[in-house]
This record gives sequence, structure tokens and C-alpha cells, in this order.
Amino acid sequence: MPRSTPVLCPYPDCATTFNVASETVGRGVRCPQCNRVMTARPTELWGQLRHREHLLQQSRGGDAPAERKLNHGENAPLRQGSQKQRSRLYHQPETAIDSAPERYFEVGYEAGQLADAPRKPPNSNLAVVLDDLRSQWNVGSIFRTCEGLGWGQLHLCGITPMPPAKRVLRVSLGAEDIVPWDYCASSLEALHRIQAEGFTPVALEVTADAVPLDEFIPPPRCALVIGNEVAGVSREVLAACENRVSIPMAGRKASLNAAVAFGIAAHHLRSLVKG
Repeated sequence: MPRSTPVLCPYPDCATTFNVASETVGRGVRCPQCNRVMTARPTELWGQLRHREHLLQQSRGGDAPAERKLNHGENAPLRQGSQKQRSRLYHQPETAIDSAPERYFEVGYEAGQLADAPRKPPNSNLAVVLDDLRSQWNVGSIFRTCEGLGWGQLHLCGITPMPPAKRVLRVSLGAEDIVPWDYCASSLEALHRIQAEGFTPVALEVTADAVPLDEFIPPPRCALVIGNEVAGVSREVLAACENRVSIPMAGRKASLNAAVAFGIAAHHLRSLVKG
């Protein structure tokens, strides 16, 4: 007999549990109760995500045991002083530049360097929702791009890794301490929260009705939704986004890396949405 897996309808007003064939997990299905499209996600995974959301809330409330559990579950980096030193430098340190031949020049910044104050105030009308991103590298890059371009808030959802995951921290270079962010187990719940704040969700996705980015007129408060690196924006979240936008492509590939795509869209929208 084919194996089945219990899955949960992600729509809060339904939340029906039903079985699907195991090979269907992760694909688009329709809920037999509400008949809405959804991504088949096991109930066991939902439990793990809710637990992670609960731990984050506890740790931000000063609960040290919860913070330790969260750090352990997110592959926290080693404590300061216990990390292995890099065995090889790929760039000359500053002390070497002073005595270097003329072919060297000082670039005037370091990757992790912070200015004394933001060059422009953060734009409170720009938010980004990460719907089931898989890569810690991409999440770290998006943190850094959000901070550098002055986006107001970042929402991590579903399986999206979050600080203190070590690869997130390695790429974000401290941006996670500056950009306001939160985590929600359900992307739909996150969308509902920011819609209540006046944001309009905009899915960055390749769909037949997507408006090219350079022709798109953004809403006054724009929440850009970035989907999974392989599967894209989940079915239920895409259905909740009346606005879809795509980056025009010139080559044979249909899409870009998630962090790169966000960087392009983030820079473009930053110039159009008033802060």
C-alpha cells in the first residue's frame, strides 16, 4: 500500500488535518475541507516550527534556557575566543597596505565596518517576507541588503533559518542586530499581521500575470515576498498576493538566486516608495 503523511491546512480559519500520499509532500494540493490551494506540509513539521517560534519569543523575554535551546537548534557559532583562526588571508591586512608597493590602494572600508549613523533613515514603508527560504547564506545576504538599503523590517517564516544560525551571521556581518526582524511559523499569519499594519504584499515570482519590475508601480506600503530557492513562493502565499512582480530576464534561465533577486528589487523599490 502507498504510504500516507498527515498534513495541516495552513489557512487559520480551516486548519484541517488530512492525509496525502507521501510523495505529494511539499507539492501543491487542495484542502478537502476549504478547497483552497496549499503546500502540503506535514503536521510534525508544523509542530517543530511552532516550537521554534515559541523559543524565540521566550528568549526575547529574557529566558536564558530558551535562548540556549534556540542557539543549539540553530547551529550557533562557537563562543568568542574559541573559534578557530583563519589559516589563510585572501586580502592584505591594513598594516600591510601602508608598506606595500604602489599597485596596492586603500579601499576605504571593510566588509564588517559600520558607519557612525545611517546615511538615510530606514524606510518604514518597506518590508520583506521570506517564505520558506532554505539557505542560511541567502538569509544572511538579505539581512545585509536590508540594512544597507534601509528597508524597515524583515519577517522570517516557515523553514527559513534565523539568527543565531552561524552561516546567517557569517554573511549578515552584524546586520541582524540592526534590522528589525521577527519569525513566524506560518507565512500566511505573517502576511495577515503586516496587512493589518497597512502593508500590501507583493510576490516576487515568475508567473503569467507578473508585472515586469521596471513597469511596476508599488503600493505606498510594500511588503515584498521572496519564496523558496527551488519551489518559489508557496501556493497559499501566492494566492494571498494580488500583486506579482518579476525581473525581466535576457538569458535562457527563468530566474535568479533568491538573494540576488531581492537585491535588484530592493534597490529599485527603495527609490520609488517614500519613507
